[in-house]
Amino acid sequence: MTMSARGYGACLLVTSVSIALVACGGDHSSQTGTPGLPPAGTVPTLPGQMQPTAPGASPTGAPTTPGGTTPVGTVPPTSGTSGVPGTMPTTLPTGMNPVGMPTTVPTTVPTTVPTTAPTGMPTTPTVVCGNTHGQFAGDEYCILPPPAGQGFQLHYGPANYDDPAELAKYTIMPGGEDNIFVPETSGNTTDVYYYKRQYRMRPGSHHLIVSEGSTSNPFAGGRRLGGSQNESRDNPQGTPPPENQGIGIKMQANDPITLNLHHFNPGDQPALKEAWVNFWYVDPATVTQTANELYLFAPGSSVAPGGHALFSGKKTVTAAGRILSMYGHRHASTVRFSAYRTRGSDKKLVYQDFNWEEPAVYEFNSTTTNPAPDPNTKVAGGFSGDLDLAVGDVLEWECEVQNTQSITISYGSNEALNSEMCILIGDLIGPAIIGFFTTT
Repeated sequence: MTMSARGYGACLLVTSVSIALVACGGDHSSQTGTPGLPPAGTVPTLPGQMQPTAPGASPTGAPTTPGGTTPVGTVPPTSGTSGVPGTMPTTLPTGMNPVGMPTTVPTTVPTTVPTTAPTGMPTTPTVVCGNTHGQFAGDEYCILPPPAGQGFQLHYGPANYDDPAELAKYTIMPGGEDNIFVPETSGNTTDVYYYKRQYRMRPGSHHLIVSEGSTSNPFAGGRRLGGSQNESRDNPQGTPPPENQGIGIKMQANDPITLNLHHFNPGDQPALKEAWVNFWYVDPATVTQTANELYLFAPGSSVAPGGHALFSGKKTVTAAGRILSMYGHRHASTVRFSAYRTRGSDKKLVYQDFNWEEPAVYEFNSTTTNPAPDPNTKVAGGFSGDLDLAVGDVLEWECEVQNTQSITISYGSNEALNSEMCILIGDLIGPAIIGFFTTT
């Protein structure tokens, strides 16, 4: 079952856990040259990509025979009747002549064996990264890191899936919930620009936030570098439209980074806490415009059992810009999330969604057509085209909350079922737009 949703948290709970977090790919080996965009068709955007391996490779790289060191494609020397290595016996031993078998065998044998598999069969064994051998859901979400020089990967999760003690560090039992902050260092050893980010998380992950600065408070000491409330999400998706060519976000060398991960397991089986984040470099010579964050947290309050509430926020735009992408973060009792851009008397609905676990993420540009929302059928939708911002525009967002539980739900805590949040999140061109509990 789907058990994920992700975004910034408001109440900060630091849980003591054992972690194994690595940055792989990128600039871990010494490199020269300017990091560039990944070649078309080479970005590993699908979960569960395969990685070719060659088990049992000999020192020269040739695969070997099972259980031995003789390269495949040769026949080991044998002892014939004359005792000379390299010859074969010409007659069967006495008493070993089954009915119908010839009494002699060929005096020569091929010196090589086929090295290719039959048509339709793989010639090289393949292994799926993140393979827990069926013990936990979500193996298919693992992605490989970018090639060296094209980006780096942050990974939170077990280093060895065959080690029960290692798996136990990252196992969350049914009914469990935690919110953790994990310190990490970016994988680039020189200053770089990036834009595309890929997020993958196993079921049981509620949100993932990547930020600079504090390991105990993602709101302090740095900026938000990205995040997801979806188990599988690429930002941006597909081929960039013309107006988005040249977008980059700067990252300093060996940047101190914090991963904030919120997990909860409402199921009846243990879940594995694991996430992968890929950062893809942009050639700095091509960067002509900078992307920044959109992060707006609405005020709210507790809701009594059976109660209904509408939490809303408002932020006035003070500099021209353009929203690139948008989604709404909330918890289980929010039945609708809506966002608007108001310009003068024109209040335009630009985003609406009804799925708190896997919220719709919409991009706004000249080549993307988003579906129209339908509240009657609970179909998510959004504005299509470039979503520009002018000085004096007002961004508004709201969460319709219905408490169907027998307990009062709070507001602002990292509890997916028993507390609510209402946060508008995205990327934009222009100055960052950030606000907490804002209504102006």
